[in-house]
Amino acid sequence: MIYYDFHIHSCLSPCADDDMSANNIIGMAYIKGLDYIAITDHNSCLNAKAFKDNELPVKVLYGIEVETQEEVHILGLFLDLDKNQEFGKWVNEYLPDVKNDPTFFGNQIIVNEKDEEIGRFDKLLLQSISKSIDEVIDKIHELKGAAILAHALDRKNSITFQLGFIPEGIKADAIEVKSVEEINKLKKMHPYLEDYLFIVDSDAHHLTDISEKDNQLSSLELERLLRPCKT
Repeated sequence: MIYYDFHIHSCLSPCADDDMSANNIIGMAYIKGLDYIAITDHNSCLNAKAFKDNELPVKVLYGIEVETQEEVHILGLFLDLDKNQEFGKWVNEYLPDVKNDPTFFGNQIIVNEKDEEIGRFDKLLLQSISKSIDEVIDKIHELKGAAILAHALDRKNSITFQLGFIPEGIKADAIEVKSVEEINKLKKMHPYLEDYLFIVDSDAHHLTDISEKDNQLSSLELERLLRPCKT
């Protein structure tokens, strides 16, 4: 079995702790016994490069958490760093030019592989881009990424909260929840979700939030999740 946490924010996300740097996150994931993690900052991929050459046996997926024009959060996961960076540039094109206020929202720190600060992102990352759910999912797939409906039952920025339902036939590769109980609830609400892959993530903004060795996928389930990244 494969133990994972595919929703972790680095110090680039203004709502995350400043000590959520590459080595700190990977080290905590290793201590907790995880095999795979993904770095999913809000509307940016600028810290993904810092995670590329870690020496611990924790595999890193290059991710992002996009806020669509419907204010729905979508995770994009990539095996290829270049594709991830290309997607990040696309997202930035449609991110409104609103300046971040660190005293209100928090810092947006860019780091290198040594956890050294190399810059700060000026535009506020906690806002919607001017692209729809379908457009974001299609672009993720175009760049060989996997698209996941983030925290699907949350009371903020989830697809069920913003739209009231999950559209039948949506082209997401997985649905993220916070517990097994939420999986059962969603399947009861929407029977057509029975065949979707569900994952349970932490949505960590603090080192201690990173998942314990609790959530697991079989090798076949992981292959299914990452299939769009390889085709």
